[in-house]
Amino acid sequence: MRPVQVRQAYPDQNVENSQEALKCVLAHSPLDPAVRNVLVCHLFAANAVMDGSEDDYGNVGTVDAVDTGLFRDFDYVALGHIHKPQKFEIKEGGHSCLINYSGSIAKYSFSETQGKSVSLVELGPKGTAPKLTRIPLTLPHDVKKITGHLEDILKMGSDPDLPSDYLWIELTDDHVATDARQQLDAVFDHVLKISINNAEVRSRLAEEETESLEGLTETQIFDKFYEEMKGKEPDPAEKDIIRDVFETVRQKERGSEA
Repeated sequence: MRPVQVRQAYPDQNVENSQEALKCVLAHSPLDPAVRNVLVCHLFAANAVMDGSEDDYGNVGTVDAVDTGLFRDFDYVALGHIHKPQKFEIKEGGHSCLINYSGSIAKYSFSETQGKSVSLVELGPKGTAPKLTRIPLTLPHDVKKITGHLEDILKMGSDPDLPSDYLWIELTDDHVATDARQQLDAVFDHVLKISINNAEVRSRLAEEETESLEGLTETQIFDKFYEEMKGKEPDPAEKDIIRDVFETVRQKERGSEA
């Protein structure tokens, strides 16, 4: 459900984002509270409390988020975008709604080390909670990150499964062999990424980061981060908000020191 599609269907409505798009569609498609209502959409729930820590989700990017309050009249909501299976429940006035991210069925990045599955959802009579079962999947190729010295990693080629996995190899040698790539390709079938993580590299990265932020104020650092994440500068209203946040923090710090 994209805002542009909803604007085409309802040209008289002001729809600028996913929140307004979903709200508009639901307003024009009233639900029957006597039957089971299911919603399937590729959206991110903005204020959800999910299983696990926030770090487990990975970066949700700049996807448009919607408030979970819009789901309150549904019995089951199937969402997309987050690659790790997640579920949570919202309750209101004796009614509950199960919201579920089934997660991706394949590993699309090296941050996805968890197992993959599909969701089996069984809906009982109206008023009963849906039954959710995760069915594990066996992937033809796993995705793994291996860290260590080149010599030690090459010895891992004797593992019966590892040579066919998709690999990110991080070398920690102080001096990396110029033909490291060729040596690794001779042992492993799918080396997708090679990186170096040794004392010299860490020192150089730390110096570059310090130099790039040196002399910047808190708000300038935020502006830099915002632009890196969204590809544009924050607008004046957003800058005002972050200035107020920093000022509030400074006031609390001064109060704690008094």
